[in-house]
Amino acid sequence: MAHKHTLEVSVGRSDEEPATKRTKPDESFNPFYSSMWDEISKVYYTKRSLAEFDRRTAHESGDKVLTSARRKFGPLLRSDICALRDLASKGGPDLSILKGYSWLPTVPETKSVTNSAARSAGNMCSAYDANFERVMIEKVHVFPPNWRDPHRDEDDETREPQNLGLIRDVLIQSRDSLAPSQWPEKNFREFKRAAGMNPDEEMVVKFEFPFVSGLKDSQYVVTENIRFDNLDELHKDIVALQPDKAYGADRNDINSNVREELARYIVPVSTSALAAPNSFMELMGSTGHPGVAQRQAMHDGAVGARAMFYLQNYGKAIPEYDDNAYTLSSTYHPIGGILQMFATHLVAPPRHGDEPHYHMTRIKTFAVKDLSSDFREGAAAWRNGQLWAQQQRDAFIQRANDVDNRRSAALQQASAGASNEKGDEDTAADVHPSTETVDGEGVALERFTR
Repeated sequence: MAHKHTLEVSVGRSDEEPATKRTKPDESFNPFYSSMWDEISKVYYTKRSLAEFDRRTAHESGDKVLTSARRKFGPLLRSDICALRDLASKGGPDLSILKGYSWLPTVPETKSVTNSAARSAGNMCSAYDANFERVMIEKVHVFPPNWRDPHRDEDDETREPQNLGLIRDVLIQSRDSLAPSQWPEKNFREFKRAAGMNPDEEMVVKFEFPFVSGLKDSQYVVTENIRFDNLDELHKDIVALQPDKAYGADRNDINSNVREELARYIVPVSTSALAAPNSFMELMGSTGHPGVAQRQAMHDGAVGARAMFYLQNYGKAIPEYDDNAYTLSSTYHPIGGILQMFATHLVAPPRHGDEPHYHMTRIKTFAVKDLSSDFREGAAAWRNGQLWAQQQRDAFIQRANDVDNRRSAALQQASAGASNEKGDEDTAADVHPSTETVDGEGVALERFTR
């Protein structure tokens, strides 16, 4: 941004997909909410950025037009008439200054919005806007795959999780349910037939992806296309998370004290039992843009990694960063059956007091429609990943519950000790009913009598 009223834009794809995302919220641009554009270093051509550009520049060109229109001229001379005829014969005056001008009143630039209605999903940046990634990188410090953290040294390898090799080893393990004897070649033909008939996202969700996820997918606590309104958002200018599929724990498995203290990070919705989700899937229709899906997975992974971080550090005075990933986010595109799996982990902030940084790492990509062996490999990776993610969140939930149980036991013990001390004082007062007791400040206390 050059100055307050200038919006510089760079050529780039908008990636703004038509309304094919089932019930995603309205993403229409609201020109009254514009502070985001002043906070990112590079702006791409999208519907929202161009509308904001028009809003900021319309009154400038309008002022020039009005100034010209208000000029007062004297009576026309014969030479003036000849000059006008000559000008008309050459096409008339230059009207380029009127191009794009609107007579609507100028709306002053708004730096903050307090009206809750103005902060609805339609006014904020989502993964369908190419500028979403810039906001995530520069304002939230969530870095996509292969993106170097500018706040760290070039040789800093913490952008990849320490347990990346372990995760890959887990994902490539074969599964008996996908062995040729249990999952014959005809199943693969049925999968490709279903895939050929399902161009839009809703059909991919219902009929195509279940071949990959398997029958045990229904055993997990999962939400589908539900907006996570209960969570603190990563930044004020981005929409609330709404993953196609989110897998987590049953909230009843988490102690009530833990659940209440960490509700803003681990309890995404009030209408579902889902809590502490750390595995996500974003599915696209055949016309969906892969860039949108990856940005959605980027958002998913950061929210899930944050949930695991708070559970992992529950009860600790100083948070610990172990540079390991405990959250998976994936994307699936029906053209070619491209399944991508990512891991996201937190890294300690470069300066004390700053917010932590999030790093997204691509684990592996599978083309599950090429050969039946490719399908088995991709489907096994997805199912193994689900089981691994469940083990990670269960371990952190158990640890948090143990901390809470020990804390509750200590409070009960302290309360019982205080009651016993009070009982001893009562007994002493009964033995000496005529003795007046005085506290440390010399104030007489009530005399005990039988």
